[in-house]
Amino acid sequence: MPLPAGFGLARLVAVTGRIPSAGRLVDGKAAGSTLSLSPARKGLSLPLERGFLACRVWRPQPAVFAGSSGVRRLLSAASAGVLALPQPKTVASGVPVVAAARLQVRLLSATGTARVAGRHDLSGLPPKDADPEEIERLIANRAKGERRTNRRLFGVILLLGTGVYLFNAAGDVSTQLYALYEPVMSTLFPFLTAGPFDPETAHHYAMELAKRGWLPVDYDREEAAMNVDIKGLKFVSPIGLAAGFDKHAEAPAALMRMGFSFLEVGSITPEPQPGNPKPRLFRLPEDRSIINRFGFNSKGVEYAEQQLSAFAEARWKDPFTAGGVLGVNIGKNKTSEDAVGDIRKGISKLGRFADFLVVNLSSPNTPGLRSLQQKSHLASIIDGAKAELDALDKEAKAVVEKVGAQADAGSPSRAFYVNQTGKRPLFFVKIAPDLTMEEKQSIAEVALEKKLDGLVVSNTTIQRPDTLKSSHKTETGGLSGRALKDMSTACVSDMYKLTDGKLVIIATGGVESGRDALDKIEAGASLVEIYSSMIFAGPQIARRVKNELYSLLNEKGYKDVAAAVGRKHRVVQEKKLHAPKFD
Repeated sequence: MPLPAGFGLARLVAVTGRIPSAGRLVDGKAAGSTLSLSPARKGLSLPLERGFLACRVWRPQPAVFAGSSGVRRLLSAASAGVLALPQPKTVASGVPVVAAARLQVRLLSATGTARVAGRHDLSGLPPKDADPEEIERLIANRAKGERRTNRRLFGVILLLGTGVYLFNAAGDVSTQLYALYEPVMSTLFPFLTAGPFDPETAHHYAMELAKRGWLPVDYDREEAAMNVDIKGLKFVSPIGLAAGFDKHAEAPAALMRMGFSFLEVGSITPEPQPGNPKPRLFRLPEDRSIINRFGFNSKGVEYAEQQLSAFAEARWKDPFTAGGVLGVNIGKNKTSEDAVGDIRKGISKLGRFADFLVVNLSSPNTPGLRSLQQKSHLASIIDGAKAELDALDKEAKAVVEKVGAQADAGSPSRAFYVNQTGKRPLFFVKIAPDLTMEEKQSIAEVALEKKLDGLVVSNTTIQRPDTLKSSHKTETGGLSGRALKDMSTACVSDMYKLTDGKLVIIATGGVESGRDALDKIEAGASLVEIYSSMIFAGPQIARRVKNELYSLLNEKGYKDVAAAVGRKHRVVQEKKLHAPKFD
């Protein structure tokens, strides 16, 4: 049966595969003739005998993606893998021309392009007595096989695409992947209480990931309105990570990359100590809170010095950590009777690595520690700490003179102080939220008299609000998270008022949203720290809080964070000034 003449360039689809090169159909003749094509690259003849069309289709080659990047190597390997999938057996003896319509032999226009579609080998012609029904069965099997292959190929592409997306999404905290963390984990937390899911064990695994740099990264840039300047120390945003997450200074770089503009490592004690017996960490998922009684478990200042020294060497090579601010939280050993000596030893070993130092006098899990917040003890601790900082300054001066290091114009010398400013760190004291107003007043007086740089407000509370629902609410230890939020904010407000806004306040306690952060800033905080909410909300918490805070600053007309600091108190003063007076 002759094929109609005048068809343009043809591409054969279905059981014969596809003609692998472009060509023009010159003529179509009956059985026993030759169908001649004039391909773009080289001649090709398709023999026609007894109404059957036969051809050999080239085997396609895997795609090769130039370059040496991991993604290109992955795509090249995927291409080769797809072609290695099992292919259906082909018809071995050609296809009847009379069945062209049924076989969907598509003859395209003269401008079409014919390309390889499969690696099917059609060699030879059918026997002269071929059974048409058998041929039809082979055709049906071939079509079924191709559909199966297409489904496999689609599945591979879908799986590969999903894998590539998840791989990229897992590395970026701003993707929607981490939006699933909170609802999923909120459901699972009540069941994740033992074995590898024990809270402290789970935290250990998280820190192992952090030490290897396997945490997601926040790639978004901060708006200028979010920048904060504290006595020359620059923060790209006011959102940081509180002490207690990285107790041994093992992964500050990974945590900074996750979106925190600053973090505190520690608390670190002079000598290693194990802390209190386990279990000592309890999740209260119903209350979005945590109770801990760690008791200053620490690997000691010698270990922390090694970790911070390694961090200092790599810090300035990474744009995420070069712009980050490092705080070092120092505590006393449980059995030590010399609190001042312990604090001085911590400063002596770790002070040159820190952008700011925090002395922790408020943990409820070390016997007698909170008594050091009393006026006389606090004054002696601040005096001892400042004396040690003065000693560091002398050592720094000697080192600079010895090596002849001079700071470049506009940049610090880091011959001794390997921190942002190249100068002695700022000095803060961390206080409890459970103080009476008289105790707060005493702390404010000492802090102003001794010219303390600022306060961290506040530590965990020993109180248990009646609103707590969790079965762990009666556990001994310090309570943090949502249950601490209002108490912490009130303490921030009190200390800002008692110090007339002259001290920098770093607020921590129950921050879960941009609204919570702004409440603390308007109460008097210049910086805000997160801890418990990262456990419940996941790695995207810093980015989420920053986005919400920036939106609220714009909504309320603040030009930057500094304009919002203490605004609550200024509004009260303005109302008093403009209040009507009556005789």
